[in-house]
Amino acid sequence: MTKKANAKTSKIDGTSVTEPSKKRRRVAGGAATGGGINFQAAVSAIAYVYMVRGQQLSWLEKVAEDVPVAVYAETGGAGGVC
Repeated sequence: MTKKANAKTSKIDGTSVTEPSKKRRRVAGGAATGGGINFQAAVSAIAYVYMVRGQQLSWLEKVAEDVPVAVYAETGGAGGVC
């Protein structure tokens, strides 16, 4: 008898019994998560470049002078408000 990965083995009356493993739940993952993380990294990099140069982003053109002075990405947890 072969053991399955993550299977728990116990002995009952001297006989080894393999219990099926519980399916692990994903904390995060998949294509959507990967795409979101890549987008966040790209936007953060752009904001850092403009911050270092002291230049206006022009993302809020005619609404506000948007020269970044700090960059926060998910500070305080995922989707957190700083």
